[in-house]
Amino acid sequence: MINRDSGELSHDHDQAFGVNVEALVGVSAELRNAARLLRLWNTGKAFARTMNAPDAWLSLNDIMRGPLTSLMEAMGADEASLLLADETSSGLVTRVSVGLGQKREDQVSIPFGLGISGHVLSSRRPYVLSDMSQSDVVDGTLRFSGMRSYVGVPLSTEQSLLGVVHVASKAISRYTELDGAILGVIVEPLTTALALADLESSLPQLPFASEAAFERLRSLQSISRILIAVTEPKEICSTIIHHAVPASIKEGQRAVWMLEDGKLKLIAGNRQASEFSEISLDAHLPAAECLAAGIPFFVESYEEMVTRWPPLANHATKSFAGFPLIDHGRRLGLMAIGFQEERIFELDERQFLVALADLASSALARAMNRKDLERQRNIAERRKDRLQYLANASEKLSESLDLQTTMQAVADLAVPRLTDRCALHLLQDGVVTRYVLAPELNEDERELIGQNQGGTDLNAATGVGKVLRTGELEYMELIPQELIERTAGSAERLELLNRVGLGGYLALPLKARGRILGSLSFVNRAGRPLTLTDKELAEELTARAAMALDNASLYSEKEHAARHLSRAFLPGKLPDTDSVEVAIQYHPFGSALSVGGDFYEIIRQDDGSIFFLIGDVQGKGVEAAHLTGLARNTVKACLNYVSEPAEAISCLNKAICENVELISQKEEERWERAKLCTAALVKLTLVSGGAEISACSAGHPMPLIKIPGSGVTEACEPGLLLGVDPEFTYRSFTSFLPGGSSLVLFTDGAIERFQEGQMFGPEGICEILEQKDYSTTDELGRSIVEAALTYDQGKRDDMVIITARI
Repeated sequence: MINRDSGELSHDHDQAFGVNVEALVGVSAELRNAARLLRLWNTGKAFARTMNAPDAWLSLNDIMRGPLTSLMEAMGADEASLLLADETSSGLVTRVSVGLGQKREDQVSIPFGLGISGHVLSSRRPYVLSDMSQSDVVDGTLRFSGMRSYVGVPLSTEQSLLGVVHVASKAISRYTELDGAILGVIVEPLTTALALADLESSLPQLPFASEAAFERLRSLQSISRILIAVTEPKEICSTIIHHAVPASIKEGQRAVWMLEDGKLKLIAGNRQASEFSEISLDAHLPAAECLAAGIPFFVESYEEMVTRWPPLANHATKSFAGFPLIDHGRRLGLMAIGFQEERIFELDERQFLVALADLASSALARAMNRKDLERQRNIAERRKDRLQYLANASEKLSESLDLQTTMQAVADLAVPRLTDRCALHLLQDGVVTRYVLAPELNEDERELIGQNQGGTDLNAATGVGKVLRTGELEYMELIPQELIERTAGSAERLELLNRVGLGGYLALPLKARGRILGSLSFVNRAGRPLTLTDKELAEELTARAAMALDNASLYSEKEHAARHLSRAFLPGKLPDTDSVEVAIQYHPFGSALSVGGDFYEIIRQDDGSIFFLIGDVQGKGVEAAHLTGLARNTVKACLNYVSEPAEAISCLNKAICENVELISQKEEERWERAKLCTAALVKLTLVSGGAEISACSAGHPMPLIKIPGSGVTEACEPGLLLGVDPEFTYRSFTSFLPGGSSLVLFTDGAIERFQEGQMFGPEGICEILEQKDYSTTDELGRSIVEAALTYDQGKRDDMVIITARI
């Protein structure tokens, strides 16, 4: 995670504070620059004391406010502070604080070992606090500002206690021990700078060589204040050339080059500097060699200059000084001053220029690090937006297995985010079908589409035909006008194409499971290019769309097959039942692929009797469908030889038990592989004045009887469900139904439904039967369904209701 030898952070902690490690690396560079200024700050204070100068030297707030702000942002904090030890090292004084909505300097004193930051200093160890509202504090500013979590690190050496840097967040448990360790690595340059400053302040102070030297140092102070506030590299270079150097050296030709793409490029300069707007690093010129050497060049005579660099023999410059702009080994550029006469550079002048180059390097590094941080944040934001878009695309494309709905989702995702117009071509058995997915088209666009109604040529050398044939994409950031003119075919069509307007173009193959399903085309309007970023995002979308369309296509095929299979397991036209009025309510639950489940059958015998069969198979799918077919066909076959429901149910029970034995290879698999079944069978025979019924149930809800003027009763008693015991004996129960009586058979999907903890149950059907006399059996059946559907909790299963009236 942390390489303490190099002071670098690894990428294993990329999301430690909600940002990339690169952001923290940029902050570390800013703190190193601040450490350099701290040295100058301390030296300047010493010079100021020697000269008894009343003017304040560099402000510590000016130096540290920017780096602390960046540190706060990078760590996802709401506050950051630098506290320095007082002169006796007995406590801490808040020197710079950001994020609290106020500028704080010398406002808070914290005794050594007390409070949170005092504990950090005395322990000389990082400290992480999940909720500071539960801890004792000396100063309540952080707590009153709503800060909750805290991480602080000491600035200390073996000899000295120097201070504390901390960040705080309004979120609870924001930081971990690892965060404290990383913060300690980041602020190490500050510890070094403060330690050196502490050492230098204890040395005897020497008098200045001259007042001019002090004036130069004061100009460095002024320049430092200016550069701290400047954030653009070009503005920094301009400040150095037009303000900083002239403050001490009035004459001379001044220039600053920055290293870009392996070359020195002129950023700011006066007079002849423009002659060298770009300098190659391998050029035999002083700028390139000075930067390569990494040390200042002072050339004081014309003879020395032309001896070392003959190409300058005819140049007006007679002497110059060059200063490489380097920050912690990173070469940034070069600052140079040239003169048209020979010049001796005095020691204090050399020191001033070197210090000025050092300040320029620090300011440029800070500005470039900020730009890098902004760029990284922009990249992170774009990545976040891209990932969010793709996550949204995946979610939308997975919401439905309907082909039309999926295509609409593709259109909504592509337009207008990626393109102005989108078209989908599906390839099935060599036939191409086109769907235009652009949500809004003008008259010219509709006319152009109408002209393109012809079939797609799969042998075409370009366009959709080629994409479908080869599986290779076609892409143009902007369609060239000459290509439009060459392929228009006629003046009228060219005029139409120009009215429509064509911008960027991309045609991508839709590939899924190793085959080409079709293509997705993106065509922008005139003036809108299709950028490489758009292309990459379109490729991601197309890959997801291909899988979604393939799933929808497969589902459509399976749904078609499943519907045919389901219809095969349900009766077709109801048999003629003469004076018995019959109605069926069938409501399957789930997709059409859920084959199996509830079944029913109405069978009229030659003797005029009518059998009502209803049942429910455990589970769904192929095995359930097989058992459904077995149940219906077995009962129908048995009724050719037996006349009582109990006999037919017994026959069915044995058949299902044999089926369980057949599919179970081992005894212990018997109940694992078994698909159990419930069924009820009612025989109705018309007689004078009404009908006789005989009913039998095998684990199924008992059919209900409603006789006019009487209550609702069950037609039989329960029996064991089918497939458990082949020797179980079932019984038939007989009743007489006078004219006007009703018979209701139903599956558990109708009764095992709940609302606010109360089950609909058979009692719900009884209540419907007792409410009133319904004019038709269909009205009765629909009333039961409507009442059951108001109970929307509990079992989600098929619902079958058979209603009959004598």
